[in-house]
Amino acid sequence: MTNKQLIQSIFKKDNSVIESLYREYRDPFIVWVQVNHSISFAESKDLFQDAMIILVTKIQNKKIIEITSSLKTFIFGIGKQLIRNNLKLNYNKGVREEYYYQHTNKFDHKKEIDDRYKFVIDKLEEMKNPCKQILEGFYLENLSLKEIAVTLGYKFAESVKVQKHRCLMKLKDEVFKFKNKDN
Repeated sequence: MTNKQLIQSIFKKDNSVIESLYREYRDPFIVWVQVNHSISFAESKDLFQDAMIILVTKIQNKKIIEITSSLKTFIFGIGKQLIRNNLKLNYNKGVREEYYYQHTNKFDHKKEIDDRYKFVIDKLEEMKNPCKQILEGFYLENLSLKEIAVTLGYKFAESVKVQKHRCLMKLKDEVFKFKNKDN
């Protein structure tokens, strides 16, 4: 089958074609991920599943209407991007956790909490949902945007990202109003 025919079949939700692609590329993908990226077998399976879901969804939503490379190369490319995103997310999560723990260790419960820190926490507590849930989830609980999206019932992590940015701007406005009031 040509790429055009495969895309047409996936668009028409032909499960036999999707299953055949799944069987054909699953094992080579898993081996490639394990060898080239040192990722466990279980995570490799999950990555392939995610790559196939992305491929099928984008074709069925008409976001992909033509593939100029081989389908195998395209699926592996999606997988490579997922790996990059996971590495970036895990790195950022690790950095946030380290920063959070460095700063929380400074504030022993017996010590007085800095007024500005307390103010930011108070302003965060005053925020309405979903802003409060998104910011606390992302910055205090170190949840990924995807995890927050699932928790709050958003369809896409990108929607949470946009909402998080808006909420963060609101919180920053409040903090800067307070800072400028003191000066």
